[in-house]
Amino acid sequence: MTSESVSPFERWRRQNHFTYAELGEMLRTNLFTARRICLGEQLPAVAMMKRIRLVTNGEIDGNAIYDGASVAARNSQRAS
Repeated sequence: MTSESVSPFERWRRQNHFTYAELGEMLRTNLFTARRICLGEQLPAVAMMKRIRLVTNGEIDGNAIYDGASVAARNSQRAS
């Protein structure tokens, strides 16, 4: 999988060696929601976006989340 096919948040998660369960706990959500947000399959609510910025020390912002949604859409089109 190329770096263009991975969302910025998923890349951040992998580089920091967090499981979805660990990330979910830090974000106060479950691992399934953490996974969907990381992969760009779900856009977070404002409160969740604030927690993401806090947990990632500002490395993942709204632009990175929307970039992730674009990656997910491209990957979905390729799979069709």
